[in-house]
Amino acid sequence: MDAGGESYRRYLAGDDAGLAEIVACYKDRLILFINTYVHDFPTSEDLCEDVFFTLIVKRPHYRGQSAFETWLFAIARNKALDYLKKQAKRRTDPLDAAHADPSQSPEEALLAREREQAIYQALSQLSPQYRDVLYLIYIEGFDRKEAARILRKSRRQMENLCYRARQALRAALPEEASPRQREESD
Repeated sequence: MDAGGESYRRYLAGDDAGLAEIVACYKDRLILFINTYVHDFPTSEDLCEDVFFTLIVKRPHYRGQSAFETWLFAIARNKALDYLKKQAKRRTDPLDAAHADPSQSPEEALLAREREQAIYQALSQLSPQYRDVLYLIYIEGFDRKEAARILRKSRRQMENLCYRARQALRAALPEEASPRQREESD
């Protein structure tokens, strides 16, 4: 059993520190993941709280058939999808760019922020399934097997989805933001 699964098992046995460990470890990542669905950080934070509230109140059974974080992200995905079903209007604002690396020069930092904003903008233009698969694999670092479990896809469906999502992202990126095109011009 992984560390998150062990913490959850301890929590279910009565050790509240186990839940605190889970919240500390996964809260920020879950908020960012949920935000890929709802495009609103305050709502993402609320839905993340709902995920932890579910662990507290419903105490769902974690069977250990996948990594704990895969199971937890699947719960978060379901919360986000339930929220979207209840909404009449869906927001489409792109994610805010993350802070630049302090070791970069101001020019490099500006270029990196612009590239990152272009990538997030392009991601926001993709279909939800393409956006989700790219976010889980390339931003959250899940392997394809874990991402397939979260998105409820077969291995073959996931391979096809990854390929198509990368193609769609390349097509949506402006030429100056595409790393491949920059390398070819050098």
